[in-house]
Amino acid sequence: MTGQCYHTTDKCDKLQWCKYGLADYIAVCQGPVDEGFQKCKDGYHWYPIKQACNYHNWCTDKTDEDPDMCKAFLCPEGTVKCNDGRHCGVNQSRCDYAKEMANK
Repeated sequence: MTGQCYHTTDKCDKLQWCKYGLADYIAVCQGPVDEGFQKCKDGYHWYPIKQACNYHNWCTDKTDEDPDMCKAFLCPEGTVKCNDGRHCGVNQSRCDYAKEMANK
């Protein structure tokens, strides 16, 4: 299945990459997650762990932006914890910009 019409990192990301939805095939997405990914609370979609807490909702249920989880989340290398104490960004000005864009 992988490689037919989507990159493996696009699997189970809530976007339909293939004509018949192969990237979000239920049997695949409800199974074990690939390395570097975490399941959304819906048990079906996945998000890249490094992309959690960045003001961008990968999960339709916003699992990846959960305030309690984000407070405890260790920002990936090369990023800093934003002033809100929950999100991560490459620097504080990018944090402010991302927050502004998320609120539009």
